Amino acid sequence: MKKMVFYLRVSTVKQGADGNGIQHQMTVVNRYAEANGGEIVGQFIEVESGGKTDSERPQLAAALE
Repeated sequence: MKKMVFYLRVSTVKQGADGNGIQHQMTVVNRYAEANGGEIVGQFIEVESGGKTDSERPQLAAALE
């Protein structure tokens, strides 16, 4: 089984608070993992603007490690 790590991000606090953006992303990545024989070993979630650089996204750094 392939080990997979997913990074999920929404741009606004409202999206993060209501869960709609993250919940949809989780549904999609879970279906992807299931369809491709994957085991999700890590999910990293972040609420950060798309205008930020990679170095300003701590959960992205954690996912890449």
